[in-house]
Amino acid sequence: MSGRRRVRDWQGVDPHLRQHPTFLKFRARLGVPTALAHGILAGLWAFAFDFAHDGDVSRFSAEELSLGVGWEGEPQELVDALSVGFVVDGIIHDWESWGGKLFAERKADAERKWDGRNKETLDLQESLSTEKSGQCVTMRDNGPQDTTEEKKSLKAPPTPQDDLVVKARDQVPGWKVRTDDDATFTTFRKLYPPAQIERTIRELAVYQSARNGNRYKDPRLALAKWLKRQEPEKVTSHKGEQGHWSTDYDENGKYSEVWVPDV
Repeated sequence: MSGRRRVRDWQGVDPHLRQHPTFLKFRARLGVPTALAHGILAGLWAFAFDFAHDGDVSRFSAEELSLGVGWEGEPQELVDALSVGFVVDGIIHDWESWGGKLFAERKADAERKWDGRNKETLDLQESLSTEKSGQCVTMRDNGPQDTTEEKKSLKAPPTPQDDLVVKARDQVPGWKVRTDDDATFTTFRKLYPPAQIERTIRELAVYQSARNGNRYKDPRLALAKWLKRQEPEKVTSHKGEQGHWSTDYDENGKYSEVWVPDV
């Protein structure tokens, strides 16, 4: 093994936990032996490791949390017992000290590796190019190339023509601008009506904003997957009528398409 430190998926246990008043209250409320109480807490941490990287388990019902932890008693009993101090306001106590730290280290490790791969690519490009008279001749086009203009084109991609591309770039956090965004959305439009695509963009934007560090790294790929799981919606024709389509909420709180006649 190299001297480089590895990120490990494990949780240390405080050797004094079994004498801690909070642990004693927890064990007493469940009415279980010390070893089983230890196992339940370990199950809670393992469950959060897989499904709640931010330590927030409030979005899970008592039954879901009970099944995830491995508790075979009444689900609400587990929730009440954890509330003595192990889960406070839906957040696992002291999560940042080990769980959050672990995922932060993992993210830093991934970024370090990405930087290493990117450096190799840049070094390779530099080795394939030669400097001559202020111009750069690359193996890619076998001709002189104005690197200044190339950098400008990379920094400022063409302005999108599709209004849905503009909405995706403006609304979805983490959206990486690409020159083929217009072509991608042209494909989306062939399969789904614009209103359905726009609604999915808004839903993805809400998800990306709420997930913080656990958001999708490539929202454009996520949008394609979200649309693929849906059936193309049928659009009622109002040909010849004066009006327009508008997106609104229905009585169930979901987005729906509404035909608004012109007055």
